[in-house]
Amino acid sequence: MNQSDIDQIEHKLETLDSDLYQEICLNINEVAFSEERSHGIKGDNGSIDIFEVTSLDREGANHEITGTFWFYGDKYWFEVQVGNWNGFEWMQLSRDE
Repeated sequence: MNQSDIDQIEHKLETLDSDLYQEICLNINEVAFSEERSHGIKGDNGSIDIFEVTSLDREGANHEITGTFWFYGDKYWFEVQVGNWNGFEWMQLSRDE
């Protein structure tokens, strides 16, 4: 997936509900390191499910997180990198059809 595809999806989500979009971005990292690895109710707005968390460095300060989230009835698949290298960066973001 190229960056312009990710940018288009981000713009759509931001336009639809900026607050919910920001909440999802903030909660992905938190949910990834919680014991439940899920947040919200499946199929509800803001629900996040984490499938895998991979450490990208020996210090454990940077991670790659994959999972899905629900946003106004649509399910999205994602892969992000989080940590002190780049903060929060979408690597993949697509609507799960």
